[in-house]
Amino acid sequence: MTSYELPDYVTPHDGSQPIVPEHEQALVSQKLESLIDDLMLQHTENVWHNGFANEDTLSLKVPDGSTAQNSYWAGIVMKKTEGYQPSGYFSPSEYSVKEVYFQKIVDDDGHDQFAYRLYGDGIVRRWDGSDVIAKIREQRELGIEDGNGDDADSMSWDERADAAWDLFSTIAFEAPNDRLERQMGLNEQPVSLAEIDGLIDMVTQPGVVPRY
Repeated sequence: MTSYELPDYVTPHDGSQPIVPEHEQALVSQKLESLIDDLMLQHTENVWHNGFANEDTLSLKVPDGSTAQNSYWAGIVMKKTEGYQPSGYFSPSEYSVKEVYFQKIVDDDGHDQFAYRLYGDGIVRRWDGSDVIAKIREQRELGIEDGNGDDADSMSWDERADAAWDLFSTIAFEAPNDRLERQMGLNEQPVSLAEIDGLIDMVTQPGVVPRY
């Protein structure tokens, strides 16, 4: 469920997108790694280390080109401090070691999500998520309560962001449907050089600032 348009540089996941050659996939991985390292070095004082999850994170506020004052992309830059750790549950191609995640924020509501993830197999794939608030409201209309019992309209952005981050970080591949979408080319597909260059332009544009 997508309510807002993703950035123009994003290639839609419709199953018919061009195959990215292996040599191009390697260059994309190098560019994403360099971008994440550069951002964390640039904002060292704003990087938070999560010892339990063995990861460093940086929260960013990214302009979305809208003239609306309360509309922007909330970004989270993440890298595992120990790289890929075999778990017996996630394969290397399902274990994200570095990523840049975005969620559309409009009037403090969190909506559409997408993320560029470098996996343990060395390939960068883009994950597309749904509009969180719209999905919750749709479930209410169908008589389905929120999973945690909280009122989404009364939750702060930080609470919503934490919930969404925990959700997609821990159970993104638990549902067989997620793996099926990847196999059909409808999500989690390798990223092209043109798209990763668009990402770089997005997070290095003027006006990008740490959120915390």
